[in-house]
Amino acid sequence: NSDHLEEQAMEIEAMQAVFMDDFNLISNDPGTFKIKLVPELGGENYVGISMVIRYTPMYPDDVPNICFVDAVNIPEDDIISLTQMIYDKAPDFLGMAMVYNL
Repeated sequence: NSDHLEEQAMEIEAMQAVFMDDFNLISNDPGTFKIKLVPELGGENYVGISMVIRYTPMYPDDVPNICFVDAVNIPEDDIISLTQMIYDKAPDFLGMAMVYNL
């Protein structure tokens, strides 16, 4: 559906603008990208993780595929909990660009 592709392209453009150097476009077909998520403050308690988003053909009417990679100082159990929280919240945003809200 061209409406879905247009919404996906617009969201990718917006994510590039918001996350700049922390945004990495992996593929346009299907839309797949990685966002590096780190707190503003570094220091010895540094943590970080990257979220990989892969659009489904019907996104945003479907939930995108989401996984977390490149974790730094984040236990596996916390990554599993974070993934579950994301998938629990995603249906609230069906029909609209949701990646930033997640």
